[in-house]
Amino acid sequence: INGHPMQGLILLVLLTDSHEGGGGTAFVRGSHRSIIRNGFRENVFGEENGTNQDLNNFAQQIIQDQTVSGDLYLSYEKPVANLQSGRGKEIRNIEQIVGKKGGVAILHPWLVHSGTTNQGGTLRVMMNGMIRFSEDAFVYHGMRVLNDNDDDNDDENKNHNGDNTGTFLRREGTTLTKAFYSSKTFSRNYHRQSASIIMPVHNAEKWLDESINSVLAQNYDGPMEISFYNDASTDGSFVKMREWMLALRYAGIDAKITGKSDITIGRVERRSACKNRPDGIGFAKNRSVEHSRGSILVFFDADDIMAEDRVKVQVHHAIQNPSSIIGTTWKRFPDGSTKHYEQWANKLSNEEMILEQFRENTVQMPTWAMARKCFDDVPGGFEESPPDSGEAEDTIFFHKHLDIHAEENKRRGKFPILRASGGGCYQEEPLLYYRWTETSGTSRVPRRRLLDLRVSIFEARVLSQSLWSEFQIWGCGRDARNFIAALSENAKKKIIAIVDIDEKKIGKICNNLPIEHFSAARRGVCTVVCVSKRRKGTISKDVDDELIENVSALGLVEGSTLWYFF
Repeated sequence: INGHPMQGLILLVLLTDSHEGGGGTAFVRGSHRSIIRNGFRENVFGEENGTNQDLNNFAQQIIQDQTVSGDLYLSYEKPVANLQSGRGKEIRNIEQIVGKKGGVAILHPWLVHSGTTNQGGTLRVMMNGMIRFSEDAFVYHGMRVLNDNDDDNDDENKNHNGDNTGTFLRREGTTLTKAFYSSKTFSRNYHRQSASIIMPVHNAEKWLDESINSVLAQNYDGPMEISFYNDASTDGSFVKMREWMLALRYAGIDAKITGKSDITIGRVERRSACKNRPDGIGFAKNRSVEHSRGSILVFFDADDIMAEDRVKVQVHHAIQNPSSIIGTTWKRFPDGSTKHYEQWANKLSNEEMILEQFRENTVQMPTWAMARKCFDDVPGGFEESPPDSGEAEDTIFFHKHLDIHAEENKRRGKFPILRASGGGCYQEEPLLYYRWTETSGTSRVPRRRLLDLRVSIFEARVLSQSLWSEFQIWGCGRDARNFIAALSENAKKKIIAIVDIDEKKIGKICNNLPIEHFSAARRGVCTVVCVSKRRKGTISKDVDDELIENVSALGLVEGSTLWYFF
């Protein structure tokens, strides 16, 4: 029943004029969707020895049932446009294929069709067979014939790459080439949620073999696709992606490449410097999402590697938490490149990820997954800014998401951000291997840019509350001074005290206020702690026990009247 993955459509060629009542092929409009929706996979695919005869018998039974129930009509008896039913689109018409000599009809392979008796006096001749796609057509357009979301007006199979005259580049002599022509293809369970891997690409040629191979290794058996956006790469990224397309298709993973590339005879030609300028990570992610259609979005950087369970685990959590960003445990490589940050981030509980939201993005962007609706709820998606502007698109989205979804999740007893490993516990086996390089997107964002963003968000979300009509700052070191400098003038006026533990700083002036000893801190007054905690050295609460103990004496509630900012 599976057949060859490129052999996907029925072709009918009219060799004489064909009229109604003159015999030939009739079909049930939309029946391919009915067969899928009415359990064909369970009744036939579920049988180890399922045959084409099983499929024929099943189709006949479906048509008989719809005829008896009154959901199936001959088109000349009751056209679809005149039918009225609560089930609307489930009503089907039997149509006859008519047309002039030389006409061609292309039918979905699961469309129910049959020959009919010629009641006319004119001989009718036709030819039929199966269409097998060319490799290029299969790579560029794919074949969604097994998708129960197919629609007669579906235009999502269009090629968004512009020129598609390039020849397919195979990796001859490799194990990958053998995988292309495997006699069996991966069978996916289309009753599960569909997952779209969102993958922006810019000059990632040297990493793509590893990253795409990790997509092929995923053990999620539901529908999967990968949506590449090629953001003006000037290396061989486009060719490399294209080399993998057929292997992905054979694994049952739909794949498409969109983006900025001029393609001619299998090579990428350079555009002018202006036209070939990358649009940035936020722009690329948004375009990649636009050209995807899965119900769950799984974000993936082109230089990272996924563990085989990642998609399965995150899809499960995204279904259970449809308004949450789902992260994973991760490991940096090269090993130890950001050791302390890695340990801190992976040990945060789901509650701590909320409480420490202003210190960092507590769910790291390359690990994100979420329901499509969760993404669509954030107006404009990711911030779109050029790479040289210091993008920080993940920080902006992260906090927009919290503004929109935090209260909704709180009412439901859920977290708006959480780690898929369950309860925020640290897993020995990470679900993502997170590559660090000097050209990584996070490396490009100036620290000052991130601080200014976080402070402006803190003002809008926290300092605007009536509880925070006045507040004090704990600490007067470099972090505290930078925090104060980033505040608006109106926010600075709300500061009524600055306290510190360092005896040498007591009495000095900061923000026109004398620095006081922490023992003089106002109990019950809202406080921002501008002293770093739980980051350096071994990740242990012993490191900051003294700080936490001193601050707790103020009788405040963390996440409400108390926030740690660094």
